[in-house]
Amino acid sequence: MSSNQSKENVLDRTTALNLFTTEVILSSKKIIQKGFYSDIVILDKDYFFIADDEMPALNAVLTIVDGKVVYVAEEYKSVARLKLSVIPE
Repeated sequence: MSSNQSKENVLDRTTALNLFTTEVILSSKKIIQKGFYSDIVILDKDYFFIADDEMPALNAVLTIVDGKVVYVAEEYKSVARLKLSVIPE
């Protein structure tokens, strides 16, 4: 956090993640339900435990949208070839 930001004006990480995920899903009328694909991002560090000054360096190593791998870092290239299936009802 930069020195000119007040702690009281910063969201905690759990709230920020909730607003960026659950609230976006609810506002876009998408559903999270068995039998449907979901979007997922795997990060290179633990979002909840890294220091605040490490946040800008946080990177996605794997991104899946609608069951399709749309980004994969070199160390996850073997995963990009996998066919993902939806869990049946």
